[in-house]
Amino acid sequence: VGQRIRDEILAVQHRNGCKGGMMEEWHQKLHNNTSPDDVVICQALLDYIAAGLDLRAYWSTLHAAGITAQRLASFDRPIRSEPRFSGQQAAGLQRDLRAYLQTLRAVHGGDDLRSAADNVLGFEQRDMKGYHISVPPVPHVTSPQLATHLRALLALHDHLATANTNNSVSTAAAASTATSTATSTAADAASATSAAAAGPVVRHRSLHRPADVASLCGLPGAVRFMEMAVEARHLIRPFLDGGEAACGGRLVDVVFLDLALESALRTTLEGQMTAIRQLVAEATQPYIASSTAAAASHAAHVGSNGSSSGLGQQRRPPPAAPVAEAQAAADALSQVLEVLRAAVEAVALSSCPNDDLVAANKWLRLLATQADPRDARDRMLQTLALLERLQRAVAAQAVALLGLLQPAAEQLGGRLGVRQESLPHAGEEAVRGGPAAPLAQLLALLEPPLRRATGGSVWQIISRGGGDGSGTGDSGGGNNTVLAGWLREEPHLAAVQHEIMTHQPTVLLVDGITGSEEIPQGCVA
Repeated sequence: VGQRIRDEILAVQHRNGCKGGMMEEWHQKLHNNTSPDDVVICQALLDYIAAGLDLRAYWSTLHAAGITAQRLASFDRPIRSEPRFSGQQAAGLQRDLRAYLQTLRAVHGGDDLRSAADNVLGFEQRDMKGYHISVPPVPHVTSPQLATHLRALLALHDHLATANTNNSVSTAAAASTATSTATSTAADAASATSAAAAGPVVRHRSLHRPADVASLCGLPGAVRFMEMAVEARHLIRPFLDGGEAACGGRLVDVVFLDLALESALRTTLEGQMTAIRQLVAEATQPYIASSTAAAASHAAHVGSNGSSSGLGQQRRPPPAAPVAEAQAAADALSQVLEVLRAAVEAVALSSCPNDDLVAANKWLRLLATQADPRDARDRMLQTLALLERLQRAVAAQAVALLGLLQPAAEQLGGRLGVRQESLPHAGEEAVRGGPAAPLAQLLALLEPPLRRATGGSVWQIISRGGGDGSGTGDSGGGNNTVLAGWLREEPHLAAVQHEIMTHQPTVLLVDGITGSEEIPQGCVA
């Protein structure tokens, strides 16, 4: 059902000729990450159509749920335009959006997860038009432990959905000026100035999960849900590996439960991206300010001494002074690492091979428990190294999946008469709909601020040549030799580490290293 969200919005646009504008912006947002806000947006569009294309109905529905123009514009793929449908489009859009609303509710209301859990645990329904439906539990798989865990998981899902709704309504009530009858985005932005920081995201100082479910909401609740969903997948994993025999001939029911848990994990992570971005800023902003100040001080000192900036003389700026609010930043960093660890473990359960993901998960578990603010920069540097490894693992997985699916899609599409313009994107859409897509989005969100907080840059020189093509690093001394050579790009350093490049000086540009390679002879940089 989760993938249908991405597929059906394209069909809605195509059938009703909705190119550009608000529908295209919403489509981009849905493809990037879907959240419970999308249920409200879809209902607002239906109310707008039912009111005779009156924009006041659109904004009234959004404001009632605490969604302001500022919140729409704050999405990773912002929605800045208002709907502008024609009378000819209205009837078709009303029909299609009603059906689409059911899909959104099925995902964010947990209907698909609940149905999959019932099929595994067993259920009975009486008085179904005179029929009595009884589905027995899946043999061997259903146990008291699994049943208790899944029921607790569904209860938490329902609680979080209610808590988020109540929080949105409270936000809307607080921003009373934003509930006026706005007729344009500009007017709405003016009336909602007092709620500029609005939105259903609650800031939390700790991600501790109390025993009382009622105490869970926002990001801590989402992380707890992700951990419970991952644990549920671990519980059924042996039966998936055992096949039909281990599942009493009902492997398909267990597979659908695993897929529903995977989809719920993805949807939960996507819905928390705004809160995660805020948390990352809290963890890194003090260190970014400190690193910037230290670099500026170092540059001023070097300039006053008249030093040159040749490659051979480059030095790192002195360590930045201890930052203010270090403990709060360290706590926020631990929370970020908990979110990342849960996301990595979820993807590891859906990946094969997953060696890099498993190793990263173990290291993240260790880093998340270290809350000493004096170690914050070291933790950020270690996290950056893990991010690079994770990015390579996710990219390799995407390339492998694309290589498997795209040729088959083109062959089948040609035989089935599918429109040619749709075929080149079939494999890409499958990758974007996979479990690793939200993890890739999370990695892209984390890397820039962490790199800035540690004083790093996008490029890292791992070996300064001595200028003689020996490939030995220069200690920096007074050697001011300009290094030059033929530029050569390679995906991995290991593939060329034993080559001899003395016939011409070479500058190697590689996508990534593991740290165990040797610098080729004749490589100057």
